[in-house]
Amino acid sequence: MAKYVNYDGLKHFKSKQDEANAAKFLGIHGKAETAAASDTATKLAAAVKINGIAFDGSADITIPTDSASPTIFFSDKDILSQTNVGLTDIDTNGVTPKVGDTIIDSKHDRYFITAVNPASGTEGQDGYVPATVTVGDAVGTNNIATKDDISSITASTIKYGDSTVAAILDDLTYVPVSIKSFTNRVNTVEVGSTVTDVTFNWSLGGKPTEVKFNDTAQATDTTGTTSLTKQTIKTNTSFTLTAKDARNKSVSSQTWIVFKNKKYWGVGKPANADAVDSAFILGLGNSYFADNYRGDFSVNATDGNYIFFAVPKSFGDSPSFFVGGFEGGFTLYKTFDFTNASGATVSYNVFKSTNPDLGQTTVTVK
Repeated sequence: MAKYVNYDGLKHFKSKQDEANAAKFLGIHGKAETAAASDTATKLAAAVKINGIAFDGSADITIPTDSASPTIFFSDKDILSQTNVGLTDIDTNGVTPKVGDTIIDSKHDRYFITAVNPASGTEGQDGYVPATVTVGDAVGTNNIATKDDISSITASTIKYGDSTVAAILDDLTYVPVSIKSFTNRVNTVEVGSTVTDVTFNWSLGGKPTEVKFNDTAQATDTTGTTSLTKQTIKTNTSFTLTAKDARNKSVSSQTWIVFKNKKYWGVGKPANADAVDSAFILGLGNSYFADNYRGDFSVNATDGNYIFFAVPKSFGDSPSFFVGGFEGGFTLYKTFDFTNASGATVSYNVFKSTNPDLGQTTVTVK
């Protein structure tokens, strides 16, 4: 046994303690028993995975492009309540899912793949666990896509709460169906007339899905027209337009053909009351349809002419006349059965000014 111990070129007398330490410590350039292995290592004792690709250090690896880019997969099942999803429940088209990929389920909810879990055991034997992926919520849910063509996403397929974007937009933009106008081209005619032809026009608001004129279906356009021919309308008659929309909102409106008498006014100088007949009243030259005797009229009474005013007796026997703000100046001159231009005979009251030659005069009847 050597008397000295050599510590990297420095010699010291070896003691018993040195002999005891010889098996425990290495010198500055000492090597362990596995020194040979570490000097000549060509791969890792246990391989690791980089982005899913096995690497043990023995050779370069290539990360495929499709491994670096997320892939969208589809499932025909609702995976909302699941953490692990079996690969057999995913339409992978032969592509192996990886972390970062996305799954869109049957309810069009989107999930991230957070882990890929390979199968364990032997298929068909006890203890076999099929391959799965672990999923987590994406940033927000209900990010819709369709299985066949993601670009075909529509507002009708995008969920929002318990509804869809389309339904909510429909609510926001919904305009109830309405009837803006409904008219006929006859409107008011003289008592005694017969209406044979009449045309109707209408304008609608909203989006009508059903339009009917007097219960007869019409086109659902927002404007429409229809005509009646060879009619024998002689009394007040109404016509009804109805419209509905997709939300079953229903509206209706009426237009009327109304038969009325006229009131007449003008000037004249009949020899006596007998000369005031139907021809005289029609010859006064001024008239319009009326429901009562109230209103204003103007005439120019000169050359010995009086002012005359004739209205149906049914309007009343006691109108009040005002000229220049003063009441009076007219009297009931005659009541007789007047035959109008349409052939109807109606009892009329004829009023006459007390004085002739009143000149340009405006009369107010109350």
